[in-house]
Amino acid sequence: AVDQDGSGTLAASEFLRAVRGPLPARRQQLINVAFDCLDRNRSGQLEVSDIQHLYDVSHHPEVLARTMTQDAALEHFLSQFDGAQHDGVVTRKEFSEYYANVSASIDDDDHFEQLMRNAWRSSRSWPTSLAGRGR
Repeated sequence: AVDQDGSGTLAASEFLRAVRGPLPARRQQLINVAFDCLDRNRSGQLEVSDIQHLYDVSHHPEVLARTMTQDAALEHFLSQFDGAQHDGVVTRKEFSEYYANVSASIDDDDHFEQLMRNAWRSSRSWPTSLAGRGR
């Protein structure tokens, strides 16, 4: 069912999940690796304040095009996670949902991996390559 919360209406997130289809296994693995590397205390959630220090806005397309400042790009990125809850934390589910939506607009798995690696300063601690996994 598309109306997953049974509200009788279709929320934007429910619509996106229905339209984008299932996430390829390799991409889900990349998302999980990123979250696990960021979740250093293994709490299952990321503090927004910690994300600010680990997210590298220098590779953001609008920053590269000079149509957005780094501060504005960071603020916009963080706002994507703090939806209805406004709790200052990002759960694994919220993180995964965000990147599943990003994934829907990227055809190539290698490009998606590069985007993930460029976005996070902690990607140096990721496995050297996840290329070919899940294909």
